[in-house]
Amino acid sequence: MPTERTHLLPKTRSSFLSHNVTRTLPFALLVLVIYSVAFYLLWTYDPYAKRPLPPLTGRFIHITDIHPDPYYITNGTAKSSCHNAGEENIDDGFRTTKKPKYMRMGRGGVWGAPATVCDSSMKMVNYTFEWLKENWRDKVDFVIWTGDNSRHDKDIPRSKEEVFNLNRMVAQKFIDAFSDPETGQLSVPVIPSIGNNDMHPSNRIGPGPNEILDTLADIWSPFIPPTQQHVFRRGGYFVKEVIPDRLIVISLNTLAFYKANKASDGCSNTNDAGSRQLRWMEEILRRARTRDMKAYIIGHVAPRRKQYMSSCFKKYGRIALKFHDMILGHHFGHSNLDHFFFISAKAVVDSPSDDTTELGVADEDDKVDSVENNNSDSHINGTSNPLNATRDDKRVYAYAYEEYAEKLLEHYRSVPPLQMLNPEEYTVIHINPSIIPTFFPSLRVFHYNKTENWMNAAEISRDTADEFYTELDEDDISDDKDDDMHSTRGKRSKHRHDPKSPSHTNTFLTALGYTQYFVNLTKANEYPNTKPSWDVEYTTQETYGMRDLTIDSWIKLARKIAKDGMSGFLWKKVQGHMLVGTTEIIKERERMGLQRLNGGKGDKGPMDYIMSELEF
Repeated sequence: MPTERTHLLPKTRSSFLSHNVTRTLPFALLVLVIYSVAFYLLWTYDPYAKRPLPPLTGRFIHITDIHPDPYYITNGTAKSSCHNAGEENIDDGFRTTKKPKYMRMGRGGVWGAPATVCDSSMKMVNYTFEWLKENWRDKVDFVIWTGDNSRHDKDIPRSKEEVFNLNRMVAQKFIDAFSDPETGQLSVPVIPSIGNNDMHPSNRIGPGPNEILDTLADIWSPFIPPTQQHVFRRGGYFVKEVIPDRLIVISLNTLAFYKANKASDGCSNTNDAGSRQLRWMEEILRRARTRDMKAYIIGHVAPRRKQYMSSCFKKYGRIALKFHDMILGHHFGHSNLDHFFFISAKAVVDSPSDDTTELGVADEDDKVDSVENNNSDSHINGTSNPLNATRDDKRVYAYAYEEYAEKLLEHYRSVPPLQMLNPEEYTVIHINPSIIPTFFPSLRVFHYNKTENWMNAAEISRDTADEFYTELDEDDISDDKDDDMHSTRGKRSKHRHDPKSPSHTNTFLTALGYTQYFVNLTKANEYPNTKPSWDVEYTTQETYGMRDLTIDSWIKLARKIAKDGMSGFLWKKVQGHMLVGTTEIIKERERMGLQRLNGGKGDKGPMDYIMSELEF
């Protein structure tokens, strides 16, 4: 007869094993699941994969040429740069300027003096940043800011300390306008670039390290990534990732290419500062391409034959065309005039160009001789004071307005119809109008395609962000003489063909258009105690019928302008926007009495001024 404990023991070996398996199976399954998940995560994990796309507004701002003037006074005469409230008669002491007489007429109002030689009033500068803060602080993804943050020195000499202090003041205004109100830290990337008036003396800066670059690096430390500080202190340029793993902005020091900068050697030799910068830019673009990223190129002085040394112009153009599939735009300031132009593959070959329609622009700082040898890197030796020059010398600076208009249309006509060209052999250069009231103060808000294709988002990057921002030593970058950077001996280089790239097709990151805002200073000055209104001057979609800002769309617009002709409605729109709404002011001042100023002998008229700003 069995004892009372017999039922507690397994009757057979089989029943014993079954009992233990039943007890341990759930634990074993749990361990198996954990190991399986861990193995899957380790197998599929890739540290180089793109990060999730952050929330985007699909907008960015371009602002340039602020030129704040602490000496500006209300009711100051234009002939005194709005610094004195004396007589309006133009005296000989002011005749060193290249500006025409209409820009030396009238007096400055509280908010500014439109279409004059005066810089920006501090009241207008302060209000501009107040408007930006109230309307755009959390509505844009990044801001590009292309230089000239100091006043001009036509009559009151500038000091080095004043130039740096004005840069410091403007930088702080950007920080205040685009910072998180709770943390005080920048909530929007701001990317500055050096202007020709951001140094003392103006137009003169050599390779670093030097005091100018070190000081600007300190002032702009909130904007320049720590990994780029050394690069900036050495050359005045840097790169910033504004949308993680998707978009970078390359800020160039265009003074290294600028003919008016006598401290620059150009780009002819490997060790020239301009050559080193362009090699760096090319390597940054190459690395970005391996990560399937796109780029904007920004700077102060635009790449033109008349402004860049010949070797720099050609090398810049070759790089722009080589990376056309990933560069979304080239944005510059300096010239104040709202317009665009093209660089073609034909224009950047080594042989002397027979393309007479290449566009060149000069402003009052340029001292550009329009008949210089385009194949030389020598500095400008033109007449420094055209108003005191001989009749023949004046032709360098002043042309009839009709000639200017014909040349501009010729530039657009030189671009073949889309069906007859390869868009990959053209790049578009954009010139943003300025805050300084050379015309009316103006800025642009761009909008772009923010819808990312999930398949593209899953693609793998080959470099991490840290590797991407590794400081580049230009001496270690390939200097292949057969590369597009260097001599092509008249042969056009081959460019990567990608019809689906956002620079040619509306896809993720493609710029879709911009809205140009301006302040009508004539109306604003009638109400000195009321804040003026930043109004829409035009949009590319409504005014020009552009569906996007791809290279192809700009070529179509140029063809439409050329077809429309000088007497067409479209050309009149282009002219009006180029002068940012001040056409009637200029014409009225011309009617009011240009001839009574100094007898009207030997001075340029307003349309001559425009031509001198847009030399071909």
